[in-house]
Amino acid sequence: MSPITPPMKNSTAIGLTALFALVAFGILISLPEKKVARESSQDLSRVFPLASGKTLFEESCVQCHTLPVFSTHTPDQWKVLVKKMNRYMEQTGKKYLSADETDAVTSYILSNISTKH
Repeated sequence: MSPITPPMKNSTAIGLTALFALVAFGILISLPEKKVARESSQDLSRVFPLASGKTLFEESCVQCHTLPVFSTHTPDQWKVLVKKMNRYMEQTGKKYLSADETDAVTSYILSNISTKH
């Protein structure tokens, strides 16, 4: 018959559990982040700038308000307004756009403004 080993002390069990948790946490934070969605939307904006601009416009603007009417501003005003709104989204913790995505949204808006002003 083999000798019975005594149970572990509570303090030893807690220490081993804490050590395991720290090692697991260290491994998890050292893993590379997956940025697949962001990179793919940037690739799409290079290939289909107006199509991705439309999608980005619709998804981004509704975080704060209803979709604006294009004719409410001039092309020059839109160029400034898109950057200003994007900065606001970043400052308030909303999903904001990269520089390429901002350009795609601006191009989409400008392509839809009526030439009659």
